[in-house]
Amino acid sequence: MAGGLSVRANVTDREGLRLIPGEYLHELDPYYFDSRRNPPEDQVLKKPYYQPCVRCGRASNDPLCKCSEGPAPSRSV
Repeated sequence: MAGGLSVRANVTDREGLRLIPGEYLHELDPYYFDSRRNPPEDQVLKKPYYQPCVRCGRASNDPLCKCSEGPAPSRSV
């Protein structure tokens, strides 16, 4: 149905950390994504989408984040 609305419940009949959205899981347990703990690969792949940009602090998909478009500013030592 074109233009239809789809509703999806955020409910499951089983337990597991891999079912929790990564951005929320990162707030609950920041060390969950430590590679020594072997986090699920799909959650690791999604992590850059909700981590803030290290230069401007905006989300990586924020249209106002232009940090990746140009060269990095030089740092004086």
